[in-house]
Amino acid sequence: MKHKIMHDLNADGVEDFIGVEGDLLRMISGRTGEVTAETELPKTGPYRGYRGESVSRYLHKLGALWPCRIRKTEKAQDLILRDGDGEGTGYSIWAYDDQLNLRWRQDAHDSWYGMYMWFYDVDGDGRDEILPGYQLYDGDGNLLWLMEGAEYIEDSGGAGHVDHAAFGELDGDESNGPEIGIAGSDPGFFLVDARTGALLKHHRYGHVQGIHAGNFRPDLPGLEMWMGNRWENYGILNLVSGQGDPLMRFEPDTISQGGPPVNWSGDGEELLYLYSSEEAFGFYDAQGRKVVRPVCEGLPFECAYGFNEDVVGDARDEIVYVHEGSVYIVTQDNSYPEGEQIYAPERRFDISMPGWKVNGGEASSG
Repeated sequence: MKHKIMHDLNADGVEDFIGVEGDLLRMISGRTGEVTAETELPKTGPYRGYRGESVSRYLHKLGALWPCRIRKTEKAQDLILRDGDGEGTGYSIWAYDDQLNLRWRQDAHDSWYGMYMWFYDVDGDGRDEILPGYQLYDGDGNLLWLMEGAEYIEDSGGAGHVDHAAFGELDGDESNGPEIGIAGSDPGFFLVDARTGALLKHHRYGHVQGIHAGNFRPDLPGLEMWMGNRWENYGILNLVSGQGDPLMRFEPDTISQGGPPVNWSGDGEELLYLYSSEEAFGFYDAQGRKVVRPVCEGLPFECAYGFNEDVVGDARDEIVYVHEGSVYIVTQDNSYPEGEQIYAPERRFDISMPGWKVNGGEASSG
């Protein structure tokens, strides 16, 4: 099985294996190992592959299958299939239900689709909208908007597609709806109104690739975004506020294009985690100062990076990595007091959504 993912698509409480076998899209029960649903893959065209051929040879290399919640279901019980080329550009998307019935298809007529996909409930109707590139679709596949100016994006240099995006409530003002911070390669960084596609801010930071939103400045409203640059000055990182205003710039090494937020202290301030070189390795505050350097063996990591995740259960992140065939988990040298408020963000791809909980209790947003 190729392009496989694990996801409980039919909501029976057990994750299924979903992937491509030959010219079929297939779902295999994680409980019994039996095929529970399958369907023939769609045909190619109009922009990728030979017209009328199975799309199996032309699926996106950076993730062909994306679970999502674009119907009013309790869980993510929909699936997006997408094609793509070797450069990370996408051309068509197909939406399936939890039994792999094809619901609709859309093609990138105005602007190519990007390297990844993002989902967020923009209008609060209980269904996520779909951001495959510079355009936003509703759960029925209707085009809601194309980003202001994106009809000319292919003339701006670079790949002409979205490299990364932070999609959610960025500026801290829920009354004006969510925003999208876009790493747009050569055109730079865009801040977009997620309701309309209107361009709010644009900074030509070079080839912006890699963007991570988190609570790096708790003294400011909303979230902040670190983003990297890969255009003749590799390694320069820019910090931008949720309103799109430049805050800080530094160059920790000549390799990095950024890294994820780390909830290390639990006090509400997230740190930038860099792992691109032994020199840069560590956690940085919003002033570009390395404030924590975890004790880790085998730097740089054999598997390119160690991931950060709450492993011990107190909402703070640990660093997990592999060295010489062993898995290492690095955690804080102190326990967090039981019954105290602790920062507990919800991670959604490139964005860390704020949240708090009582240590040892249930999480809450805010």
